[in-house]
Amino acid sequence: MIRNTCLRPRAALLAALYLHLALAVLVSAQDAEATVQGEVIASQPDGGLFVQLIDVHHNVTARGDVRGDGSFELDHVPPGEYTVRVVTLTGESLYERPASVGRWTNQIEVRVPERERKPAAGSAGTVTMRQLLHPPSKKALQSFAAARKFASSGNHAGATAALERAVTESPDYAEAHINLGVQYIQAGRYQEAGAEFQRAIAIAGANAPVLCNLAWVQAVTGQRDLALESVRGALRLDQGSAQGHLILGALLAGDPRTREEGVRHLTRAAETLQSAREMLSRLAVAQRR
Repeated sequence: MIRNTCLRPRAALLAALYLHLALAVLVSAQDAEATVQGEVIASQPDGGLFVQLIDVHHNVTARGDVRGDGSFELDHVPPGEYTVRVVTLTGESLYERPASVGRWTNQIEVRVPERERKPAAGSAGTVTMRQLLHPPSKKALQSFAAARKFASSGNHAGATAALERAVTESPDYAEAHINLGVQYIQAGRYQEAGAEFQRAIAIAGANAPVLCNLAWVQAVTGQRDLALESVRGALRLDQGSAQGHLILGALLAGDPRTREEGVRHLTRAAETLQSAREMLSRLAVAQRR
């Protein structure tokens, strides 16, 4: 089995997850913006985690990398009501909850209950024959490690360039393709991101988080039918994927013919995802008008 400790992107690797997020909000009376500091603690930390603050308009107001020691810092955050979201490199949301950023020092804690996740097909527990025959070269691994350092420091252009070197050096390096796709998403290069996810699937097989990312990219680029196919495939591999239920619910709820099914998936996602609960609320308001 090939193991790599750098930039592991899949939440499936966070077995027996116990996540604790503490936010310290520091604001001076003269300053209209806050510096949000905190720490993420996982029982089996996997690296490559991010913290986002989502405003009431569902925009990402602030985003920060979780450092190696679990700490993070979000600068220039206007006071207000937010959703705190912890996500993986592939964009899978591990947990989210409401939070307030005010003009005084506050402590906000988020605790995610322990959970067990079984590896899905194509996940970290399996290695394909193609991967065994074409393992990453030393140069590719060095580029991958450099990408992790760039991403941790917020240098996403550097991370992208390093990952591009990694896949050029070792075209069958599936994890590098996945992470390059994530970097392309962050840069708004959605078509290229989709191509990287598809390459990773061709090399290592499908798993739910990567299929969810592919579905999201396909939806954003107007490929609704392909997005539905991808996200349904993700849920076949992992019926408990909150991200999968959220994406499928959002795709179906917009069409009156499939709205009922969409609401069922959003309701499932709403067990852990605040964004799904907000989507259900907006649907309920729209139906009353």
